Amino acid sequence: MFQNYQEKVSNYWHKLTIIAVSLIALFFLTGYQTAVQAVASVSDYTATVNVQADGTMQQEETISFDVKGTVEEFNHRIALTDMSKLANLGVEMKSVSADSYFTFVESDSNEVGTFTVSTADDQVADITIYNTVTNAPHITQVSATISDAWTNYSEWTILKSSFLALPYDVDQATLTITFPQAVPKDQSDLIISGPGKTDLQWADDRKSFTITVDNLKADESVALQMYMPVSILPDNQKVGADSEGQSTIESMQASQEAATNLQRRQTM
Repeated sequence: MFQNYQEKVSNYWHKLTIIAVSLIALFFLTGYQTAVQAVASVSDYTATVNVQADGTMQQEETISFDVKGTVEEFNHRIALTDMSKLANLGVEMKSVSADSYFTFVESDSNEVGTFTVSTADDQVADITIYNTVTNAPHITQVSATISDAWTNYSEWTILKSSFLALPYDVDQATLTITFPQAVPKDQSDLIISGPGKTDLQWADDRKSFTITVDNLKADESVALQMYMPVSILPDNQKVGADSEGQSTIESMQASQEAATNLQRRQTM
Protein backbone atom coordinates (compact mmCIF):
# COMPACT_ATOMS: atom_id res chain seq x y z
CA MET A 1 0.00 0.00 0.00
CA PHE A 2 2.81 2.38 0.93
CA GLN A 3 4.45 1.69 -2.42
CA ASN A 4 1.21 2.48 -4.25
CA TYR A 5 0.97 5.73 -2.31
CA GLN A 6 4.52 6.67 -3.28
CA GLU A 7 3.75 5.90 -6.91
CA LYS A 8 0.65 8.11 -6.77
CA VAL A 9 2.63 10.95 -5.21
CA SER A 10 5.38 10.52 -7.76
CA ASN A 11 2.90 10.54 -10.65
CA TYR A 12 1.20 13.62 -9.18
CA TRP A 13 4.42 15.62 -8.98
CA HIS A 14 5.45 14.39 -12.41
CA LYS A 15 2.20 15.65 -13.93
CA LEU A 16 2.49 18.91 -11.96
CA THR A 17 6.02 19.42 -13.24
CA ILE A 18 4.90 18.84 -16.83
CA ILE A 19 2.08 21.39 -16.42
CA ALA A 20 4.44 23.96 -14.87
CA VAL A 21 7.03 23.56 -17.59
CA SER A 22 4.31 23.82 -20.24
CA LEU A 23 2.96 27.03 -18.72
CA ILE A 24 6.43 28.57 -18.55
CA ALA A 25 7.13 27.59 -22.16
CA LEU A 26 3.77 29.03 -23.23
CA PHE A 27 4.54 32.28 -21.38
CA PHE A 28 7.88 32.74 -23.08
CA LEU A 29 6.52 31.65 -26.46
CA THR A 30 3.64 34.15 -26.22
CA GLY A 31 6.03 36.94 -25.25
CA TYR A 32 8.36 36.05 -28.10
CA GLN A 33 5.55 36.03 -30.64
CA THR A 34 4.31 39.39 -29.40
CA ALA A 35 7.80 40.87 -29.75
CA VAL A 36 8.18 39.49 -33.25
CA GLN A 37 4.79 40.82 -34.36
CA ALA A 38 5.49 44.38 -33.15
CA VAL A 39 7.13 45.67 -36.31
CA ALA A 40 6.74 48.52 -38.80
CA SER A 41 7.55 48.00 -42.47
CA VAL A 42 7.41 50.39 -45.42
CA SER A 43 5.13 49.62 -48.36
CA ASP A 44 5.68 52.83 -50.34
CA TYR A 45 8.22 55.67 -50.31
CA THR A 46 8.30 58.77 -52.48
CA ALA A 47 10.38 61.94 -52.28
CA THR A 48 10.15 65.18 -54.22
CA VAL A 49 12.82 67.90 -54.20
CA ASN A 50 12.06 71.35 -55.57
CA VAL A 51 15.30 73.24 -56.26
CA GLN A 52 14.87 77.00 -55.88
CA ALA A 53 16.69 79.72 -57.85
CA ASP A 54 19.02 80.30 -54.86
CA GLY A 55 19.97 76.61 -54.68
CA THR A 56 17.76 75.85 -51.66
CA MET A 57 16.05 72.47 -51.89
CA GLN A 58 12.51 72.01 -50.57
CA GLN A 59 12.22 68.30 -49.83
CA GLU A 60 8.90 66.50 -49.27
CA GLU A 61 8.80 62.80 -48.40
CA THR A 62 5.82 60.47 -48.03
CA ILE A 63 6.28 57.12 -46.27
CA SER A 64 3.56 54.48 -45.99
CA PHE A 65 3.99 52.23 -42.94
CA ASP A 66 2.41 48.83 -42.39
CA VAL A 67 2.22 48.15 -38.65
CA LYS A 68 1.86 44.77 -36.95
CA GLY A 69 1.45 44.62 -33.22
CA THR A 70 2.01 47.80 -31.25
CA VAL A 71 4.80 50.13 -32.40
CA GLU A 72 5.68 53.20 -30.36
CA GLU A 73 8.26 54.94 -32.53
CA PHE A 74 9.15 55.31 -36.20
CA ASN A 75 12.53 56.23 -37.64
CA HIS A 76 13.61 58.31 -40.61
CA ARG A 77 16.80 59.79 -42.05
CA ILE A 78 17.66 62.76 -44.24
CA ALA A 79 21.01 62.64 -46.00
CA LEU A 80 23.13 65.79 -46.04
CA THR A 81 26.47 66.81 -47.50
CA ASP A 82 29.39 67.97 -45.38
CA MET A 83 28.40 71.57 -46.16
CA SER A 84 24.61 71.53 -46.49
CA LYS A 85 22.28 72.66 -43.72
CA LEU A 86 18.89 71.35 -42.59
CA ALA A 87 16.11 73.74 -41.55
CA ASN A 88 12.32 74.02 -41.23
CA LEU A 89 11.81 70.35 -40.49
CA GLY A 90 8.18 69.30 -40.31
CA VAL A 91 6.56 65.94 -39.48
CA GLU A 92 2.94 64.90 -39.97
CA MET A 93 1.26 61.52 -39.56
CA LYS A 94 -2.16 59.98 -39.99
CA SER A 95 -3.85 56.63 -40.28
CA VAL A 96 -4.82 55.61 -43.80
CA SER A 97 -8.50 55.96 -42.89
CA ALA A 98 -8.12 59.50 -41.42
CA ASP A 99 -9.04 62.59 -43.44
CA SER A 100 -6.26 64.86 -42.22
CA TYR A 101 -2.73 64.71 -40.83
CA PHE A 102 -1.73 65.35 -37.23
CA THR A 103 1.22 67.74 -36.88
CA PHE A 104 4.05 66.56 -34.60
CA VAL A 105 6.27 68.93 -32.63
CA GLU A 106 9.99 68.67 -31.96
CA SER A 107 10.60 67.77 -28.30
CA ASP A 108 12.88 65.67 -26.12
CA SER A 109 9.94 64.42 -24.05
CA ASN A 110 9.51 61.26 -26.21
CA GLU A 111 5.75 61.65 -25.83
CA VAL A 112 3.19 60.71 -28.45
CA GLY A 113 2.94 63.51 -31.01
CA THR A 114 6.60 64.55 -30.79
CA PHE A 115 9.80 63.90 -32.72
CA THR A 116 13.51 64.31 -32.12
CA VAL A 117 16.36 65.12 -34.51
CA SER A 118 19.98 64.07 -34.09
CA THR A 119 22.82 65.23 -36.34
CA ALA A 120 25.70 63.47 -34.58
CA ASP A 121 26.81 62.38 -38.04
CA ASP A 122 27.29 65.57 -40.06
CA GLN A 123 26.01 63.88 -43.23
CA VAL A 124 22.83 62.34 -41.77
CA ALA A 125 19.93 63.73 -39.77
CA ASP A 126 18.32 60.93 -37.70
CA ILE A 127 14.66 61.51 -36.92
CA THR A 128 12.64 59.56 -34.35
CA ILE A 129 8.86 59.97 -34.47
CA TYR A 130 6.89 59.01 -31.35
CA ASN A 131 3.42 57.59 -31.92
CA THR A 132 1.67 54.49 -30.52
CA VAL A 133 0.13 52.55 -33.40
CA THR A 134 -1.46 49.10 -33.21
CA ASN A 135 -2.19 46.99 -36.30
CA ALA A 136 -3.03 49.95 -38.54
CA PRO A 137 -1.34 51.31 -41.67
CA HIS A 138 -0.16 54.90 -41.28
CA ILE A 139 1.24 57.55 -43.61
CA THR A 140 4.03 59.91 -42.58
CA GLN A 141 5.00 63.12 -44.34
CA VAL A 142 8.39 64.72 -43.66
CA SER A 143 9.24 68.14 -45.08
CA ALA A 144 12.58 69.91 -44.86
CA THR A 145 14.57 72.80 -46.29
CA ILE A 146 18.14 71.97 -47.30
CA SER A 147 20.49 74.83 -48.11
CA ASP A 148 24.10 75.10 -49.35
CA ALA A 149 23.94 71.82 -51.29
CA TRP A 150 24.67 73.36 -54.72
CA THR A 151 27.97 75.13 -55.35
CA ASN A 152 28.75 77.52 -58.19
CA TYR A 153 32.10 77.12 -59.94
CA SER A 154 32.58 79.75 -62.65
CA GLU A 155 30.09 78.69 -65.37
CA TRP A 156 28.87 75.49 -63.67
CA THR A 157 26.83 74.69 -60.57
CA ILE A 158 27.44 71.28 -59.01
CA LEU A 159 25.58 69.00 -56.61
CA LYS A 160 27.08 66.07 -54.72
CA SER A 161 24.58 64.61 -52.26
CA SER A 162 22.59 61.51 -51.28
CA PHE A 163 18.85 60.93 -51.14
CA LEU A 164 16.32 58.25 -50.11
CA ALA A 165 18.19 57.41 -46.88
CA LEU A 166 15.35 55.38 -45.38
CA PRO A 167 16.16 53.05 -42.41
CA TYR A 168 13.66 50.43 -43.65
CA ASP A 169 13.61 48.01 -46.56
CA VAL A 170 11.34 49.10 -49.41
CA ASP A 171 10.55 47.28 -52.64
CA GLN A 172 10.49 50.47 -54.70
CA ALA A 173 11.33 54.10 -53.94
CA THR A 174 10.99 57.13 -56.20
CA LEU A 175 12.76 60.49 -56.17
CA THR A 176 11.70 63.45 -58.32
CA ILE A 177 13.86 66.59 -58.56
CA THR A 178 12.53 69.72 -60.23
CA PHE A 179 14.38 72.86 -61.34
CA PRO A 180 13.30 76.48 -61.88
CA GLN A 181 14.38 76.28 -65.53
CA ALA A 182 14.93 73.63 -68.18
CA VAL A 183 18.29 71.89 -67.89
CA PRO A 184 20.02 71.69 -71.33
CA LYS A 185 20.96 68.13 -72.22
CA ASP A 186 24.22 69.11 -73.93
CA GLN A 187 25.38 71.24 -70.96
CA SER A 188 24.73 68.94 -68.05
CA ASP A 189 25.49 65.51 -66.72
CA LEU A 190 24.17 63.29 -63.94
CA ILE A 191 25.78 60.28 -62.26
CA ILE A 192 23.66 58.03 -60.05
CA SER A 193 25.33 55.68 -57.59
CA GLY A 194 22.86 53.40 -55.91
CA PRO A 195 22.14 49.81 -55.01
CA GLY A 196 19.81 47.57 -56.95
CA LYS A 197 18.09 48.47 -60.19
CA THR A 198 17.90 52.22 -60.84
CA ASP A 199 15.90 53.90 -63.60
CA LEU A 200 16.21 57.57 -64.67
CA GLN A 201 13.56 59.45 -66.64
CA TRP A 202 13.77 63.14 -67.63
CA ALA A 203 10.56 65.06 -68.23
CA ASP A 204 9.98 66.22 -71.81
CA ASP A 205 10.50 69.87 -70.80
CA ARG A 206 13.81 69.00 -69.04
CA LYS A 207 12.64 70.78 -65.87
CA SER A 208 12.62 67.61 -63.77
CA PHE A 209 13.73 64.02 -63.62
CA THR A 210 12.51 60.98 -61.69
CA ILE A 211 14.66 58.19 -60.31
CA THR A 212 13.07 54.85 -59.45
CA VAL A 213 15.02 52.41 -57.28
CA ASP A 214 14.01 48.77 -56.80
CA ASN A 215 14.82 46.74 -53.68
CA LEU A 216 16.26 49.59 -51.62
CA LYS A 217 17.55 48.11 -48.38
CA ALA A 218 17.56 49.76 -44.97
CA ASP A 219 20.42 52.23 -44.44
CA GLU A 220 21.21 52.34 -48.16
CA SER A 221 20.83 55.55 -50.15
CA VAL A 222 21.15 56.92 -53.68
CA ALA A 223 24.08 59.24 -54.34
CA LEU A 224 23.84 61.90 -57.06
CA GLN A 225 26.51 63.96 -58.78
CA MET A 226 25.29 66.58 -61.22
CA TYR A 227 26.51 69.67 -62.99
CA MET A 228 24.62 72.22 -65.08
CA PRO A 229 25.00 75.91 -66.10
CA VAL A 230 24.97 78.44 -63.25
CA SER A 231 22.18 80.26 -65.09
CA ILE A 232 19.75 77.57 -63.87
CA LEU A 233 20.25 78.77 -60.26
CA PRO A 234 20.99 82.48 -60.75
CA ASP A 235 20.55 83.44 -57.08
CA ASN A 236 22.81 80.77 -55.57
CA GLN A 237 25.32 82.45 -53.25
CA LYS A 238 27.53 79.47 -52.49
CA VAL A 239 30.71 79.71 -54.57
CA GLY A 240 33.72 77.39 -54.84
CA ALA A 241 37.14 77.53 -56.49
CA ASP A 242 37.02 77.16 -60.28
CA SER A 243 39.80 74.56 -60.25
CA GLU A 244 37.82 72.36 -57.87
CA GLY A 245 34.73 72.56 -60.07
CA GLN A 246 36.68 71.75 -63.21
CA SER A 247 38.31 68.77 -61.49
CA THR A 248 34.89 67.46 -60.41
CA ILE A 249 33.46 67.76 -63.91
CA GLU A 250 36.46 66.04 -65.49
CA SER A 251 36.14 63.21 -62.97
CA MET A 252 32.44 62.83 -63.76
CA GLN A 253 33.09 62.80 -67.50
CA ALA A 254 35.81 60.17 -67.09
CA SER A 255 33.48 58.04 -64.99
CA GLN A 256 30.71 58.28 -67.56
CA GLU A 257 33.11 57.40 -70.37
CA ALA A 258 34.38 54.36 -68.48
CA ALA A 259 30.81 53.19 -67.83
CA THR A 260 29.92 53.64 -71.51
CA ASN A 261 32.99 51.67 -72.62
CA LEU A 262 32.19 48.88 -70.17
CA GLN A 263 28.61 48.67 -71.42
CA ARG A 264 29.87 48.59 -75.02
CA ARG A 265 32.25 45.73 -74.24
CA GLN A 266 29.55 43.78 -72.46
CA THR A 267 27.22 44.22 -75.43
CA MET A 268 29.89 43.05 -77.85
